[in-house]
Amino acid sequence: MSLWPVVGGFLAWRDGDLRFSVLAMAALVLAGIPALGVWLGKSWGRTLAEYFCLAGMASALIHVLKNNFTLQIAPAAGYFVVYAFLSHERLKQTRSASAPAPRAAEHPLEWLRENIEAIAVAFIMALIIRCFCIEVFMIPSSSMEPTLRGAQNGAGDRIMVTKYYYALEPVSRWDVVVFKFPLNPLRNFIKRVVGLPEEQFFIYEGNIYARPLGSATAPFQIQRKPRRLQQSIWQDPWPISDLLRDMDTFQKAFTASSARDTRVYGGSMEAQGTTRFEAQAITDSSHTPVNEVIIEGELTILDGQGSFFADIRHDAGMFRMVLRSDGECALLHNGARKTPGFGPLTPGRRVRFEFMVYDGAAHVVLDNEVQAEHRFLDSFDQAKSLRSDHGLSFGSEGIRFELRRLRVGRDLYHRERPALSDDPPRHMSPHDPLEIPKGMYVMMGDNVGNSHDSRAWIKHTFVLRDGRTVICEGQDLKDMTKAKQRYEERTGRPAPDYVISADIHGWEQAFNEDDIAPNIPKEGKKEAFQFVDGKYLVGKALWVWWPPGRWFRLIR
Repeated sequence: MSLWPVVGGFLAWRDGDLRFSVLAMAALVLAGIPALGVWLGKSWGRTLAEYFCLAGMASALIHVLKNNFTLQIAPAAGYFVVYAFLSHERLKQTRSASAPAPRAAEHPLEWLRENIEAIAVAFIMALIIRCFCIEVFMIPSSSMEPTLRGAQNGAGDRIMVTKYYYALEPVSRWDVVVFKFPLNPLRNFIKRVVGLPEEQFFIYEGNIYARPLGSATAPFQIQRKPRRLQQSIWQDPWPISDLLRDMDTFQKAFTASSARDTRVYGGSMEAQGTTRFEAQAITDSSHTPVNEVIIEGELTILDGQGSFFADIRHDAGMFRMVLRSDGECALLHNGARKTPGFGPLTPGRRVRFEFMVYDGAAHVVLDNEVQAEHRFLDSFDQAKSLRSDHGLSFGSEGIRFELRRLRVGRDLYHRERPALSDDPPRHMSPHDPLEIPKGMYVMMGDNVGNSHDSRAWIKHTFVLRDGRTVICEGQDLKDMTKAKQRYEERTGRPAPDYVISADIHGWEQAFNEDDIAPNIPKEGKKEAFQFVDGKYLVGKALWVWWPPGRWFRLIR
């Protein structure tokens, strides 16, 4: 039993997780208590050991829910083995100690009572799990693509949502959450948290900046996404599934400004000497240039003395990754080395590389280990003085190389949705930052160009002549055709001018234009509705469990 906390503590120490290391060391001390009881011949020793193993497995489950699957949960397998052995021994002793009692005649309907009890218990447990633990949702729209697929584009993703997660942890920026839409509580929305309570918030050049509310002199800081999260949201800039399928496909994405004996075939590229391949323009869905990108692949330096390089042109200048076979590898910014060197690469050995620039930082990752990281942008004061530039290229100097699994991705380019002339102000620009009240959150979809989120919600308030007040969201007013059809089918009467399927209380509302008070516009009083109260949060999206091919895909 003491072996498993040692394993967990070592893995946590290796990953730099101090809290889990301390927890593992505490478990190591506690594991000695049941062992001591067994050694002293006490009956409580084995019982305590069983509870200890159950607690270990429960802590592993909580760790998975908080941090996804990591090697740190390996001790849970050991706890399971020990618990299975102890419980089996206990059951054997119980059965051998008790003599079989004579069996009474069974009532003819005894089997029915047992099955009813089993079904009732299962039903109650399912209700408890659904209400307080885990619930399944289907993604109806495309607002979270490509992270989550909506039913509009085929079979929508079915996801598991943990309802108790936020009882243990606070809501974090970038969490994917399910919530009841405050203006229509009958609808469940799924978005990503981008703005937190009690902060000022705005969007600039695709990135998010924030500072604590009330800190008028503090600079607005760029909000960085963790690398594990970033890996899951890179978006394909071109509709090409395999860049190295053949030369024709490759040339749809890259042009060769200089190349020698370059061959592209069957998912592989071979080139030698001095080569350079320039990427086509990388833009978002609205054709806005995006310069926060990643280039990744599997590189093998076959022979020669020289380097493989990749360049990313950014507003902050030129970033270059240099992977050498004859010296130190490096990450350069405007020609100057900004981080310690690493490498060199071993000729003939395949290396998976990732070179990315996003959220004010550049990274070089080899075989999933960060080799270099350079943070060049922290505050808005630095960002507003940058020039505009973008571009991506790669190539080689003096070597012959093989490249496989080449991929290019672009970051999310957040934007303040352009307001129409009669729309309320959005307060998301640097000149007019949004102030988020206590307990409120700002939500956006990953499909930035097509997401009905905090940038687009409009609250409409109607005051009727009879004194009633009807509050609803603008999307329910744009198309009332289906609501009117359902009203006519249910009542058998012609539908009035306005049929709102659900207002702010979830009630259907039907009224005519003449019913609106004289001082109220026909579309109601309009105001921007940009926040979600924490009380409407249902839970955190954990994983995709359906359809096939996306089973147990973790959501980050």
